Amino acid sequence: MSPKASFDEQYKLYSPKSYVQFFLRDLSYRLPFEAMTLLGDYLAQLLETSTVLETAIVGSCHGLDSAVLKYGYTYDDILKYWLEGDLDDHVFHGGNPMYEITMIDINPEPLRFAKHVGLCKGYYRCNMKEALPKALSFFLEEKVDLLIAVGITTYLGLEYFQRLVQLVERSQIRFFCFSLPSFIREPYLEIAAQSTLTLKVLGDVDQRQYNDDDEKTRVLEMLKEQGAYSPRDDSGLVSSICVAYKTAG
Repeated sequence: MSPKASFDEQYKLYSPKSYVQFFLRDLSYRLPFEAMTLLGDYLAQLLETSTVLETAIVGSCHGLDSAVLKYGYTYDDILKYWLEGDLDDHVFHGGNPMYEITMIDINPEPLRFAKHVGLCKGYYRCNMKEALPKALSFFLEEKVDLLIAVGITTYLGLEYFQRLVQLVERSQIRFFCFSLPSFIREPYLEIAAQSTLTLKVLGDVDQRQYNDDDEKTRVLEMLKEQGAYSPRDDSGLVSSICVAYKTAG
């Protein structure tokens, strides 16, 4: 059983307002902002400015990763635009041309919202724990350059995370970015290390505050059992942001 709290209902609604109120405002959810900033800076240093990356975001929900990576939105920007006024009227324009974004999620309404406001050019609805639809499988293996799975690793579990790693190995994907909460970090890193991919940890970031004392107790106990606890874990969940990629040669 995961020590992490469950917030399934928040991921099913068309409007991201309650999602933003609960996760961002109340729990100070910083993961998409921290992770996509690290990833964007890393790729900007590595690639030519004219590069275009066909990007697929797994577990994309309402599109926060896209808002940060492609459009440069901050935590405060999202609180402003998604908690005030008419959400449908705030459309995302322009953005970094390096990223052509397709979103993948199990729930249809957040995907519909993201497409409507310009956070993706298209989307696939899929449960990543089931067989991938043929069209999605072809897209991921043959068309995608950058695969992002931030915030979904705990849901996927080791078996399905390994399947994603194997998909990256056999595909045209150049970069696979994922997050690993501290309490599950080591076995996932081991899977990546045993693959044919090269692994780089971009940094450790604050994911969010604990939902309640019970969640905090469960996470801290697990970290201490693993010998992975640090005082930083007292204030909230910490995640490692990683990139796995193919080495030429």
